[in-house]
Amino acid sequence: MRQFLPLLPLVLSVIVRWSALPFALNRRAGFVVFVVGLLLAGATAVLAAVAGGGLGRQFFSAGMLAILQFVPLFLSRSRPLS
Repeated sequence: MRQFLPLLPLVLSVIVRWSALPFALNRRAGFVVFVVGLLLAGATAVLAAVAGGGLGRQFFSAGMLAILQFVPLFLSRSRPLS
């Protein structure tokens, strides 16, 4: 069971990105949700190295893909926060 621990932040990151982030009320709230989702995605990669067991490389790759899902949103908002 411990080897599947990296799935928890991965699933939470995907939920934050596709469920919570599009409905943020303003840019500041969106930025906070963005950072939380990005940290959860990064936690997947870190937990894969610590508790991934034999699936560590697969979970690490999944964590990197989870981080990449946030890139298009970050690049499309080039204006400063108001």
